[in-house]
Amino acid sequence: MMHEHIVTGLATALRAGTLTSDVVAIEARKGAEADDAPAIPASIARPEPTRLPRLRAADATSLAAWRFSRLPPESRPLPSAARL
Repeated sequence: MMHEHIVTGLATALRAGTLTSDVVAIEARKGAEADDAPAIPASIARPEPTRLPRLRAADATSLAAWRFSRLPPESRPLPSAARL
Protein backbone atom coordinates (compact mmCIF):
# COMPACT_ATOMS: atom_id res chain seq x y z
CA MET A 1 0.00 0.00 0.00
CA MET A 2 1.34 3.39 -0.94
CA HIS A 3 1.90 6.34 1.39
CA GLU A 4 -0.86 8.34 -0.31
CA HIS A 5 -3.41 5.64 0.53
CA ILE A 6 -2.47 5.70 4.21
CA VAL A 7 -2.71 9.51 4.30
CA THR A 8 -6.12 9.28 2.62
CA GLY A 9 -7.23 6.73 5.23
CA LEU A 10 -6.02 8.95 8.08
CA ALA A 11 -7.75 12.03 6.65
CA THR A 12 -11.03 10.20 6.11
CA ALA A 13 -10.98 8.69 9.59
CA LEU A 14 -10.20 12.09 11.10
CA ARG A 15 -13.16 13.64 9.27
CA ALA A 16 -15.33 10.83 10.69
CA GLY A 17 -14.12 11.70 14.18
CA THR A 18 -12.23 8.49 14.90
CA LEU A 19 -8.63 7.42 14.47
CA THR A 20 -8.87 3.72 15.21
CA SER A 21 -6.56 1.51 13.20
CA ASP A 22 -9.38 -0.53 11.66
CA VAL A 23 -11.12 2.56 10.23
CA VAL A 24 -7.84 3.93 8.87
CA ALA A 25 -7.03 0.57 7.26
CA ILE A 26 -10.45 0.25 5.64
CA GLU A 27 -10.37 3.79 4.26
CA ALA A 28 -6.79 3.35 3.01
CA ARG A 29 -7.81 0.14 1.26
CA LYS A 30 -10.76 1.94 -0.35
CA GLY A 31 -8.34 4.56 -1.68
CA ALA A 32 -6.02 1.87 -3.05
CA GLU A 33 -8.90 0.09 -4.76
CA ALA A 34 -10.07 3.35 -6.30
CA ASP A 35 -6.59 3.87 -7.78
CA ASP A 36 -6.67 0.37 -9.27
CA ALA A 37 -10.01 1.01 -10.99
CA PRO A 38 -9.86 1.75 -14.71
CA ALA A 39 -9.70 5.43 -15.56
CA ILE A 40 -12.79 7.09 -17.06
CA PRO A 41 -12.12 8.42 -20.55
CA ALA A 42 -12.06 12.23 -20.79
CA SER A 43 -14.90 12.14 -23.34
CA ILE A 44 -17.34 10.94 -20.67
CA ALA A 45 -18.71 13.78 -18.57
CA ARG A 46 -18.10 13.28 -14.87
CA PRO A 47 -20.88 14.18 -12.44
CA GLU A 48 -20.32 16.88 -9.87
CA PRO A 49 -18.90 15.46 -6.65
CA THR A 50 -21.38 15.27 -3.82
CA ARG A 51 -20.49 16.36 -0.33
CA LEU A 52 -20.62 13.56 2.16
CA PRO A 53 -22.30 14.23 5.47
CA ARG A 54 -19.88 14.86 8.29
CA LEU A 55 -19.92 11.97 10.72
CA ARG A 56 -19.88 12.46 14.45
CA ALA A 57 -17.68 10.33 16.66
CA ALA A 58 -20.84 8.64 17.97
CA ASP A 59 -21.63 7.46 14.42
CA ALA A 60 -18.42 5.43 14.14
CA THR A 61 -17.81 2.40 16.33
CA SER A 62 -14.43 0.75 16.60
CA LEU A 63 -14.21 -2.90 15.69
CA ALA A 64 -12.99 -3.79 19.19
CA ALA A 65 -15.96 -2.05 20.84
CA TRP A 66 -18.37 -3.77 18.47
CA ARG A 67 -16.86 -7.19 19.22
CA PHE A 68 -16.95 -6.51 22.97
CA SER A 69 -20.64 -5.57 22.78
CA ARG A 70 -21.44 -8.92 21.13
CA LEU A 71 -20.00 -11.04 23.97
CA PRO A 72 -22.46 -13.00 26.13
CA PRO A 73 -23.12 -11.66 29.64
CA GLU A 74 -20.70 -12.77 32.36
CA SER A 75 -22.31 -15.16 34.85
CA ARG A 76 -19.27 -16.04 37.01
CA PRO A 77 -18.87 -14.31 40.40
CA LEU A 78 -16.19 -11.66 40.81
CA PRO A 79 -12.88 -12.86 42.22
CA SER A 80 -12.45 -12.46 45.95
CA ALA A 81 -9.50 -12.65 48.33
CA ALA A 82 -11.77 -13.36 51.33
CA ARG A 83 -10.75 -17.03 51.46
CA LEU A 84 -7.07 -16.19 51.84
